[in-house]
Amino acid sequence: MAEHLEHAQLEHVNQIAHTTDLLGQKPEAIAEEAQSLLNQWIVALNSQGLDLIADELERLNVFISDEDEGAVGDSLQNLTRLTLDAADTVEGPLTTHLNELAQALNRLERQSVERPDY
Repeated sequence: MAEHLEHAQLEHVNQIAHTTDLLGQKPEAIAEEAQSLLNQWIVALNSQGLDLIADELERLNVFISDEDEGAVGDSLQNLTRLTLDAADTVEGPLTTHLNELAQALNRLERQSVERPDY
């Protein structure tokens, strides 16, 4: 059982690391993998009972399809907050990787949508 848990955590860490690396690229480069990546995350999160994040990803997917920059930015902000909240509920390497993912989501939001400086 312990080996299974470690393997599952390793899969999550690898998926988060891949996503974080992808989000570090320019928004145009992300577009090629976005649909597949979003669908993978939606399935994975729903299977883990993380419906709030999965629902937000589904909304993001629609906003991307509609090319609604403002809604995409708002959704990315929501995902950043939800990811930070999730990082507070786990331990070990997942915490670090979720925090890195939240930072990458935040950078993507700032790059993809012009927002006024506050």
